[in-house]
Order: sequence, then C-alpha cells, then structure tokens
Amino acid sequence: MNARAIDSVVILAVIAFIVAYLQKMKTCECVDKTLVKRLEYTELAIAGVISIGLIANIVMNGKVPLKSFVEKNFALTGALVAIIITLYGYLAFLVYNYSVDATGCKCADHTAKYFLYTQGALYAIMVGMVALLIPMIMMK
Repeated sequence: MNARAIDSVVILAVIAFIVAYLQKMKTCECVDKTLVKRLEYTELAIAGVISIGLIANIVMNGKVPLKSFVEKNFALTGALVAIIITLYGYLAFLVYNYSVDATGCKCADHTAKYFLYTQGALYAIMVGMVALLIPMIMMK
C-alpha cells in the first residue's frame, strides 16, 4: 500500500467514528434531528468518494501518475473536483450549524464531536484554498 491508500484508510476510519457518533445523536433530545441526518448522509457521501479513490488506487497499484490522468481526463477531473468541493463545503456549513445547535447539550459531548469540528474546519480551509487557487489557474 502506498501513502495515499494509507491516508484514505485513516480518513475512512475517522469518518466511521464520526458517523457512529451521529447515529447516537439521533436519540439526543437537544439537537436537530434533520441536521444530524444531513451530516450523516454527507459524511457517507464523502466516504463513498474516498472509497472510490482508494479502490482505484489499489487497482492501479499507484502506477498512474496523477498529472497524466488529469491531463488526459480534464472534464472528469473537473467534475470530480466540483463534487468533492461541494461536499466539503456543505459539510463545513453543516458542522458550523451543528456546533451552534449542540452548544450546551450534554448528550452531544463526546470526543467524536471534536473530530467532527476539526473535520469541518479542515474542509472549510480546503474549500477556501481551492476558491483562491481557481482564479490563479484560470489566469494562467
């Protein structure tokens, strides 16, 4: 396994930990159940995208250089990036709303909550970086 595959496995494990936490939050009276469902579905969608990337990496054994793949499949790459950025941005938005909603809620206090908050913050930073990079790429 290469480093990209190991990263994907670690991220999937963290997402599984967060999804288990979100499933427990469905019984918590002081959080919005609809928000929790949206967070859970978004996490599962991100896990699906990461799983597809992991499977592709394992099947290709890491032998297809990323640069040549992007150059040959520019439209596909653009669509994948758009999907990923949309999911990441939506997750960051949902995490912010959840953090406001779960404030002061005793049953929401769990270590996984901080993993969720960290994930939301990191994804927001990544979306911001992409938003800054796209104009730079377009000007090139």
